[in-house]
Amino acid sequence: MKQAPDESLDRYPWNISSSTSSVGDFYIKRKGNKAGEPTKNRESSSDFAVVVDDQQLNSKYFFYVIQHLYQQGMFKPVQTGAVISGIRKEDINRVILDFFSKHHSR
Repeated sequence: MKQAPDESLDRYPWNISSSTSSVGDFYIKRKGNKAGEPTKNRESSSDFAVVVDDQQLNSKYFFYVIQHLYQQGMFKPVQTGAVISGIRKEDINRVILDFFSKHHSR
């Protein structure tokens, strides 16, 4: 398991890091009109690195959850900025937690 240097996985089975030196299981675009889009490779130094604790959550499944949320427009309401839109990791976490609470508590 990869570990991001600036945060732990204590709170969630994933960690979203803004550190440019972090290596992730996948990345989420932080800025621009595609903010919130997950990618397999870091495309910009501003992308968030996502590290997943595979003992608790499958990283491939989690990538597709994020991709589904992005394609459904779930990150659009939490994007900020007038000229260049962006997204905060706190908002990403909130959207993910909302998804899991609605779809996995049945």
